[in-house]
Amino acid sequence: LDKTNLPPLNDVQLADVKINTELTIVLFYIYLDQRSTAIYRSFLEAANILAVESLDKQVLRTMECFDWSHICRKEDMNIYPSIRIYRSSGDWVPYDGIFSTEAFVSLAKLYTAQAPYQLTSAGEANQFMDGQLPPNIVSYTDTAVLGLFDKDQTTEIAKFKDAADKAQGKLLYAIATGDLAQQLAKQYNTQTPNVVINKRNDKYQPITIISEICPVAIANAAEPIFPELTASSFVRYLEMNKPFVILFTDKKESPLHDTLADLVKENRFPDLILVWMNAEKVGSPGARILLDYDSK
Repeated sequence: LDKTNLPPLNDVQLADVKINTELTIVLFYIYLDQRSTAIYRSFLEAANILAVESLDKQVLRTMECFDWSHICRKEDMNIYPSIRIYRSSGDWVPYDGIFSTEAFVSLAKLYTAQAPYQLTSAGEANQFMDGQLPPNIVSYTDTAVLGLFDKDQTTEIAKFKDAADKAQGKLLYAIATGDLAQQLAKQYNTQTPNVVINKRNDKYQPITIISEICPVAIANAAEPIFPELTASSFVRYLEMNKPFVILFTDKKESPLHDTLADLVKENRFPDLILVWMNAEKVGSPGARILLDYDSK
């Protein structure tokens, strides 16, 4: 395998990464472990994609914990493979998403985007909401979070910037202030301070506007009204600690989809998570889960 775009770390380099680099995403793995090897290949594929797209920094790195076992023990690393995201502040956060090439590329792209993106014109704001700014970002996220503030709303601006920092790698934030914020507030029929969320994958409620400025509220508002339950979305919904109501279907759209979406929009079942799964193909996750329910 050509590992040019995924250079391994040694003990000295890992120590340097933890304090001197703006962003490094490190895969800790053991080459003798089959699952580690599979995830390593996905990580390498992601690094190669990022290199082709001319990402100016090698943000993906690896630490092989069989050869560097003492270093991994010092890092309290006891589950393999694991991924940590190191930032120049000295802090690190664990990666809790799915392990796939697409997810790793998306993670790097969203983490390297400015947070929040500072908008200077209505044209930039429209491009951001349509997924055209930053360039090519539409391939990695379906959601845009826009904060609108007067310049003297310093407390709200600080909260929004903090939320943007905490959401890096998951959601893309942008901010508009002053006259531009007032212009955009009129465009979205709202006022400042507010947060406008464009969910390009949500046919039932693509635009959501909320006044609560905190990471959890924004993340919840950014979810589609009636989403498809997939491997990647399951983790997010599981963290909400609510029971699931699942529509198993062989169609992506139907009158029943519309009816259930309307119930969610009306907040008829606030203590439930309503989702749908595609059960059309035999052997698909949706079909297997449905078969398991039917057999009980």
